[in-house]
Amino acid sequence: MDKRETDIRAGRVTAREFVVEDERGRTRAAVGLGADGEPALALFDDRGREAVRVGLSGGGATIRLSGGGGRRMALAVKPSGEPGFVMLGPDGVPRLRLAIGEGDRPQVSLVDRKGATRAALTLEGDGQAALYLYGENGEVRSYLR
Repeated sequence: MDKRETDIRAGRVTAREFVVEDERGRTRAAVGLGADGEPALALFDDRGREAVRVGLSGGGATIRLSGGGGRRMALAVKPSGEPGFVMLGPDGVPRLRLAIGEGDRPQVSLVDRKGATRAALTLEGDGQAALYLYGENGEVRSYLR
């Protein structure tokens, strides 16, 4: 009896990827390793487009949701433990970011179509709220505290 037969009898199946197909042969779910060697689970809609991805990457974890028109959002935890949330436009450019950054300070950022942060609401080190408004080149145009 070879190792493969032993694993099957023990209730274990070993593979690099598992794919679930519907009756038409379309991929609806997959579990495997990404190009970076990290594990991921992907769920696909009835048109074969990825709708949900849960995975690990670079020591962090990500949940990504995709909808019609190419819009996506992602919830991630960085290897440092900092959580974040991003909503992307149909062009793939982040448009809204929520994060807890350095010093455990929350931040909300609004991003233009070119990927430049145009407004940020945060708590400063002393706990006071601050609103930053940025110009096209990233310079602070207004600051309210």
